[in-house]
Amino acid sequence: MKKATLALVLLASVITANAQGYHHVRPYYRHDGTFVQGHYQTNPDGNPYNNWSTYPNVNPFTGRQGTIQPYGGLHTMPYSSGGTAVVPDGDDD
Repeated sequence: MKKATLALVLLASVITANAQGYHHVRPYYRHDGTFVQGHYQTNPDGNPYNNWSTYPNVNPFTGRQGTIQPYGGLHTMPYSSGGTAVVPDGDDD
């Protein structure tokens, strides 16, 4: 009975961890020597619309709005800098 209970608890833990939709990435150094802080990122699932960096999604850990248009490249939407959106008005004067 104890083994069955333990197995059930472990299974529930695994299901809960996967249901979160995000995971922690430990700090690391890139090949060029740049240090990258530990951070959270969404679990890969092939869906670009549910990533925190995708516009108009908001990263729940930083509060920053995403700027990437799915299938359209980087920073194609209004860039949010700490809560204030910078939206070009098309005027060049």
